[in-house]
Amino acid sequence: MKLIMNRPYRRSLRKFTLFLGLSTLTLTACGEDKMAGDISNGRSGELSSSIAEQPLVTSGWSGITTAAQSDSSANHKPVAKVASLAEKIRAMPPNTGMLLPSPAVVALDSDLSKGPPPRDYSNRMVYVPKRQTALYLGAGHNKHRRNDVWEYHLASNTWQQLFPSDGGSHALLNDVLHHIIWNEKAIAANGLSPKQQQVIDTAQQWWETNVRLKDGRISTRFGGPLLPFHTWDGVVFDDSVGKLFWAVGASWLPAAKVHALLTGQSLAKVESMLSPGLSTMWSFDPETQQYGQPITTSAGGPDLRGMGSSMVYMPDKQKTLYYAAAANVTPNEFGMYLYNAKLNSWQELKPNGGESIRDLTHKSKVSPRAEAQLAYSAKHQLVFAVRNNDSFVYDLEKNYWQSLSADERIFGHDARSVLVYDEAAEVFLLANPRNDKAPLAEFDPATRRWTVLDTAGDSLASEGKRSGVIGYYDPTFQRFVVRYGRDRVWVYRR
Repeated sequence: MKLIMNRPYRRSLRKFTLFLGLSTLTLTACGEDKMAGDISNGRSGELSSSIAEQPLVTSGWSGITTAAQSDSSANHKPVAKVASLAEKIRAMPPNTGMLLPSPAVVALDSDLSKGPPPRDYSNRMVYVPKRQTALYLGAGHNKHRRNDVWEYHLASNTWQQLFPSDGGSHALLNDVLHHIIWNEKAIAANGLSPKQQQVIDTAQQWWETNVRLKDGRISTRFGGPLLPFHTWDGVVFDDSVGKLFWAVGASWLPAAKVHALLTGQSLAKVESMLSPGLSTMWSFDPETQQYGQPITTSAGGPDLRGMGSSMVYMPDKQKTLYYAAAANVTPNEFGMYLYNAKLNSWQELKPNGGESIRDLTHKSKVSPRAEAQLAYSAKHQLVFAVRNNDSFVYDLEKNYWQSLSADERIFGHDARSVLVYDEAAEVFLLANPRNDKAPLAEFDPATRRWTVLDTAGDSLASEGKRSGVIGYYDPTFQRFVVRYGRDRVWVYRR
C-alpha cells in the first residue's frame, strides 16, 4: 500500500503531513497506549491543527474585500456574502433533507482516494464529542476485508483516514479458513491437495509481510485485527475512556493456529508467547490512532463471538449494553450484559424476571433476534430495537423487554438501514433509502408509534440500487447524517 503522497507507510519514527486547504493531518509512529488493561499496538499518532479541531461554524459571514473597498473613504457597495456549509446546515428548516457536495478526502491508502468504500453489514458510525467527528470502520464481504479506520467531519464535509488498510484486503485468509482450518481431519487422513498447498503458499507470503507476533498479540504490522468482521450493530464510542469498542473486531480465524501453520513453529510455542485472556473485542483510540484489545479480567462476561450482536453506549451511565441472540454460530451465543470500560468489567443482565435471552427471543418473542439495530434514549431510559418489520423496547428501570406490533411499512435491515436517536426531537429515526414504503421513518417512544416522514428539500429515496448505507446522529448540529453509495451524503433536520 502507498499513501496518496506516494511515500511508503514504513514502521519507524516518522511524520506525514497531508494538507487539505488550511487543515493538516500529522501521523506519528512509535508510542504506546498507557491505558491499563488494554494491549495496544505500539503505534501512536496525533492530529495537529486537524480538521476536527477547526471551528465548526465560522464567525459571521464570509466575503471578498477589494482594494477599493478597504479604503474607508471609497463609495462602494459590499460584495455579496456566501454562507459556509456549516451555516447552511444550521439554517435548515425543520423536516428538511439536504444533499451535500461530494466530500473532500484525506486518505492514507492510494486506492481509497474517494473515501471509505461501501461495505455491507457495517452500517453504524459513532460520534466522538471531543473531535466533533464520527468514526467509521468494519469489513464488507469479499475484497473489502480491511481494518482501515476513518472519521467524517460534517462541518467541512471531509473524510479523513486515521488508520491504513494494514495488509490491504485480508480476503485470502478466508481461503485458509475454508480449505485448511476447517478441513484439518481430512488433511490429517489424506494429506494436502494441490489446491490446499497453493492456498498455504500464497498465505505464507502475505503472512510474512503483513503479520507480527509482538507484545503477546498476533496482529498486522501496525497492530490491526486480522481478517476483520463486519460491525453489524456492535460498535460504540465510549466517551468515558475516549475509545471505540468493536465487539467482534476479529473473525473466527484462530490466529495462533494459523501463525504456527504458516511460520513452521509449533502451536505450543506460539501459544506460550501470547498474552493470556485477550478479549475478542477490539478497541480504537482516535487520539493515538491505535488499535488495542482489552484483557478479560472478570468472569461471567459474554463470549463476544455472535454474528449480528449489538452494542449501544449509554452516556448518562457511562456503560455499554451488549446484546446477543445469535443462533447463527456454533455454539450459539445468547446473553445481555453491561460493560464498564473504565473498570474493564462485565455485569450480566437477566431481564423479564430472569428468563433467558434465548427464550425471550424464540419462545416469548419479546426481544429481537440477531442482526437487529439498537439505539438508546437517556430521557426515556429505554433501548429501542428494530429488525425487519418488528420493533422492541427495553425498559432499563424495569429491566424488561417488550415487543410491539409489526409495521409492514418499516424495514430495518442490518445491511441497508441506519437507526439513531434524535436528542433534539426526542424520537428515533430509521433511514432505509431502498425501502420505497418508508425511506425515512420516526418512532416516538412516548406514543410507541411509527410515522413515515414526508420530508421537504432533497429526498433520501435511493436513485437505483445503492449499497453501503452508513450514518450517525450529530449532536453538535442536531442532524441525522446518512451516506449511501460512495459520495452521496444526506443531512436531515427533524
